[in-house]
Amino acid sequence: MRYSNQAQPKKQVAAKPQNGAFALRFSALYVGFFFVAAYLNRISWMVLLIYFLLSVVTFCVYGWDKSAARAGRWRVAETSLHFLSLAGGWPGALAAQRLLRHKSSKRQFLIVFWATVLLNVAAAMYLVWNGDASVINRFLDRILPIVT
Repeated sequence: MRYSNQAQPKKQVAAKPQNGAFALRFSALYVGFFFVAAYLNRISWMVLLIYFLLSVVTFCVYGWDKSAARAGRWRVAETSLHFLSLAGGWPGALAAQRLLRHKSSKRQFLIVFWATVLLNVAAAMYLVWNGDASVINRFLDRILPIVT
């Protein structure tokens, strides 16, 4: 029951769903670029595997953060989420934003997120097109015997 002199409670306005068509096309084009680069031996197939693994980890971290937000538990720092995106997990972050609807409407977060995506993409394309991907391949050759 509400009295006439009481303020009416504010309704929560849901964020408008974002059109994911651009993001989906961009991601597909980027993955296609890496498949072609690996096929032409410009980069190691391990780069694709690393992107995939980082994406899975990033997706899981977004999921854990959303769960923590709902339960009122300790959250993942936004800088950590951005670092994961910058390191190559941005496809997983993008998937989490779309599928889990987490961190998909906070404007300041999205500006930094897309900046990390562009930095990652620009660095990867520079290395592949200029033939400097050998740096990545040598790094992977040194790391893989340690990991396996």
